[in-house]
Amino acid sequence: MKKFSLIISILCLFSFMTNAQVSFDAEHYPQTEDAFPFISYFTNPGDDSVFVSDFGVDNMTFNDVTMFGDYLVDTIAFFNPEDYDLNGDFPNATHMMIDGNQKIFIVKTDDHAQAIGFSGDMFDMGMEFPIPADNPLTLMEFPTTIETSFESETDGEYAMPTQALQTFLPPDDYDTFAENFDSLKIIINIEEVHDVLETQSVNINLGSANNENLSCLKEFVENYRMIDIYVHSISFGIWAPLSSVPGISDQLPMDLPMLDTTYTLNWWTPQYKMPLVQAETNQDHTIVTNLKFHYNGENSVQQLSLKSIEVHPNPATHQVNLTELPKSGASLIVINNQGKVEKRFSLTGKFITFACDQLASGWYMLQVLDQNGKPIAQQKLIVQ
Repeated sequence: MKKFSLIISILCLFSFMTNAQVSFDAEHYPQTEDAFPFISYFTNPGDDSVFVSDFGVDNMTFNDVTMFGDYLVDTIAFFNPEDYDLNGDFPNATHMMIDGNQKIFIVKTDDHAQAIGFSGDMFDMGMEFPIPADNPLTLMEFPTTIETSFESETDGEYAMPTQALQTFLPPDDYDTFAENFDSLKIIINIEEVHDVLETQSVNINLGSANNENLSCLKEFVENYRMIDIYVHSISFGIWAPLSSVPGISDQLPMDLPMLDTTYTLNWWTPQYKMPLVQAETNQDHTIVTNLKFHYNGENSVQQLSLKSIEVHPNPATHQVNLTELPKSGASLIVINNQGKVEKRFSLTGKFITFACDQLASGWYMLQVLDQNGKPIAQQKLIVQ
């Protein structure tokens, strides 16, 4: 009898240990039409440095953001790639993620999520162009557990006529430029290193519904990104960096090449399809420059700098009326308290009315997005 009890105890202990292990699987990765609100806090390293250790080491507790000088509300959104790939440049994509001014086309399988191409106005020059990746860039392996580690790299390029720079150069300079060069080539190189080293307990105690200890996977990520423009010489038949052409590169609205290396700590948990916390740090992961929280509409909503939307009635039962919408708004999304988009509307004016009787009772976040999918106004809605 004692032997039987011992076996049962061992099995129960094994079951507990198995269930306690954090595993981020393909089913936990975002689906199309998912949108995730974030609030980011920023500081200036060297002036008032914030250290990773300020939030604890064994159990990470985030309960004070007053040490940060600024904040920004943002949304990371995933869409159906077919709606944004009208020329069929990325036919195998299953997801499209809007991140800042870039669109990242993704293929997700049960084994991994990989970026197969990029598009967007990467230089803020009013030019949007697709860049297929030579090799898929692995963003996540499944299942992700402790000791998951991988490196990935990709390159891509896109050629276009020299006329793309005509609006940025004086007429005489452009004429000279066009006499010597007949085309441009946008090139991109991205390298990433991912390491998941441990499981940590994380508590966000900022007056939000995240006030609970969540077991998370702590991931270290290093991302190197280089974007450059090359020009093709008519006389010599070779490609050369645009930055090497005298009198041209200093008239462009950006420095070339564009180099960016970021070091990030991600805390993943299956309860959320995006990291619960993301900390952009220095190379040795000791100083925090940007701390980003996945929030659910309650976290620091009263601090948001976005414009407010007039919502009537609120609470609502059958119908919602929104007025005084920004003229620059392109769409309206309704986000539930889990960060998922329940409804999406195109905007054609400064007001809109929609039915809410099919929404479950609870609170929602209404966000107006601009043409690039960035939130510019929002308001909380309670549905009864």
